[in-house]
Amino acid sequence: MSKQEYIQRTVVINMIVIFFRDFKRKVISSLIMVLLWATIYLGAGVIFQNIFMYNLSVGNLFSFSCPSTLEIHNVFINDQADDAITVSSNITQPESQKFSTYTSLTGKFSFRYPSAFTISEKEFPGSEILYHIDFSDNQNIVHGLVQVWEIPYSLSDFLSKSKETSNLKFKSFKSIQVKVDDKDGYLWDYVIYSKENITYKAFEYFFEKEGRVYRISMFAPETQWSKTDENTFWKMVKSFEVKQRKNTTSMSF
Repeated sequence: MSKQEYIQRTVVINMIVIFFRDFKRKVISSLIMVLLWATIYLGAGVIFQNIFMYNLSVGNLFSFSCPSTLEIHNVFINDQADDAITVSSNITQPESQKFSTYTSLTGKFSFRYPSAFTISEKEFPGSEILYHIDFSDNQNIVHGLVQVWEIPYSLSDFLSKSKETSNLKFKSFKSIQVKVDDKDGYLWDYVIYSKENITYKAFEYFFEKEGRVYRISMFAPETQWSKTDENTFWKMVKSFEVKQRKNTTSMSF
């Protein structure tokens, strides 16, 4: 091998060594950068999670954490429970809503309603309405009623007749068959026009038990109807209980 060839080969080998040495350094540097960015990303995630998460506690009952992107509108609390709600952040504190129980001494039914609501009974002697109970919130925005009807026909016929004979001017109307626990009934979800041309949003739930029709209604101006009102309505429907009436039929032998 000539001296010139030896020099050329040596130069090539050195270049290869330098290339792989630089390549190894670049690979190590890249790995370090990836690990560094991963550490920063995970660390930032933990920091931002603590910043953008909040903890909500209800008395000594329970607590939980959730992202601040979620909204908690209200918390329903049993009237026997402590209503102390704390939020570990400067977000708007959700409204707590206590519920009371209405029990009919003669009608054998009960339901729960917001304790802040005003509730009153009315009588309709000689009609198919056995019980009528009005309720409204303390701002007189949300109104509603609970009725018990005794009718000689089915629930579906009752609803058909009610819709046909109604003098209400509907903007929209939906009738949906809905089962709530052991109650098979119908939800009326509609918007009507008042005489002043103001639109009102309404939810009504009807179900039948032992030959009687039970009606739970809630309505408010459409612009003021909220998810809270809807939740309150379903809370009342879900809480509605009908006790079995005693069979008054006597048998002679």
